[in-house]
Amino acid sequence: YGEDNLLESKSYGKIVNDLHVNRISKMLNDKHGGTVLYGGKIDKDSQFIQPTVIEQPSMDSLIMKE
Repeated sequence: YGEDNLLESKSYGKIVNDLHVNRISKMLNDKHGGTVLYGGKIDKDSQFIQPTVIEQPSMDSLIMKE
């Protein structure tokens, strides 16, 4: 928690498989109409997606329909 390199952190788990990494990546890369305030970095090789905060996403975006 609070580390600069979250990829190396033992406090954050990895995404369980490639299917879910791709599913979540698609939602984050969708034109959600909001502003990413924090995070959003994706490392598909290590199945890690940084915790992400999006301000004011469109209500009909993929991420809001999840």
